[in-house]
Amino acid sequence: MKRILNIAVFLIGMLAISSLAQAHYLWIETTSQESKGAPAKLEVFYGEFEEFLREKAGGRLDEVGKIEAWTLTPQGKNEIRFEKKDDHFEVDIPAKQPLGYSTVQIQELGRPVQDWSKYDIGVVKPNFYATTIYPTASNLETDLAIPEVKTTLAIYPLRLGDEIAVKVFFKNEALPNAKLNVHAPNGWSKEIKTDETGMIRFRPPWQGQYVFEVIHLEKVPGEFQGVSYEAIRHRATFTWNVAKASA
Repeated sequence: MKRILNIAVFLIGMLAISSLAQAHYLWIETTSQESKGAPAKLEVFYGEFEEFLREKAGGRLDEVGKIEAWTLTPQGKNEIRFEKKDDHFEVDIPAKQPLGYSTVQIQELGRPVQDWSKYDIGVVKPNFYATTIYPTASNLETDLAIPEVKTTLAIYPLRLGDEIAVKVFFKNEALPNAKLNVHAPNGWSKEIKTDETGMIRFRPPWQGQYVFEVIHLEKVPGEFQGVSYEAIRHRATFTWNVAKASA
């Protein structure tokens, strides 16, 4: 009986690890140090924000391949490079930026094909994307522009303030009826469907960082690194630090 229980625990553990693999995503956090005259830090994490899980080097952080990253300002697109740390990837950006704000985007497209058939996902090629806004002006409670340079799947803010409005794009087109998850800083999550224009509106109930996350399964077969897949599983996030919760 004890052996059977041990086997059952092992199988449950393996199932949890396997399901965890498909639940992970990338997100960006920004730490401003302008008051100290130092560069702001951009940090990219891999794991599950709502579970307070950040993978570490020597473990599953090593699954993350080459990260392509850039900032977009009125002056144009600037490529940036991240350095691998213990539990994240990090880059400094200049403390003094042009007036306005910078859009930071990353993508990781080198992940090998995964067979997740037993989870009803199929044999897929995972791709990851993440976006944030680095504010360089005191007030962003105005309409924000959608960047011309977009990742394949992306969440972009239209307005940031008491009410947050974001829009989901896939291949440069708005993505309606997408299931978008909003993850709050305390572990609370809420699923909201985008409307016919690909947009959702959300009033954050707490201060702190929020991660907006969406998955889109592109049912187009192909081949990557000599391995065939049935579809591409795109996963994107947008991160924003709410200074004041909605009343």
